[in-house]
Amino acid sequence: MFTSTSVPLIAIIFIVMVNYIFDGISIVLFGIGNSYIEEYLNTVYDLLLLVANYLMCLPVAKLLNKDAIQKSHTIDKILMLSTLLTTVILLYMFIFIGSLYDFSNEIMVINAMLFTVYSSLIFIVFTIMLKISENKITLDNQREKLLQLKSYTEKLEEVYGEMNLFRHDYIIIY
Repeated sequence: MFTSTSVPLIAIIFIVMVNYIFDGISIVLFGIGNSYIEEYLNTVYDLLLLVANYLMCLPVAKLLNKDAIQKSHTIDKILMLSTLLTTVILLYMFIFIGSLYDFSNEIMVINAMLFTVYSSLIFIVFTIMLKISENKITLDNQREKLLQLKSYTEKLEEVYGEMNLFRHDYIIIY
């Protein structure tokens, strides 16, 4: 369930962020606005965006297949999904604000900077959440092993007590 919900949200985030970041870079470095891209470089630009999105999805696919995420607690998964959903809502709010100003070059550059900072922060948050989840899983495994060891020790003590009783009775009989 977590993967089937998070993958579309991550895809939306990547598509929007990469588009805005590339637009911001093209405006700042090359002085090319969105209208020039749509008129002359549309197909090449779309292919470049597609390749960049694919390359960004490769490490995320590895991350989603890690045991720490698959075995993480439900509350951790809900927290991750709520973070992704909040990110999508914020991205679309930025798009709406940009549309109010007819996607001017200044707004595109500001959105590109905001998306870059925000994506970096989201990456840091997810890395921290993943480490916390891994630590929880490790602690749960250690707790389970400790309970198994305690049970084994109690059974061993019980058997030892029965053997002492048997030995005592055996010595008395002979």
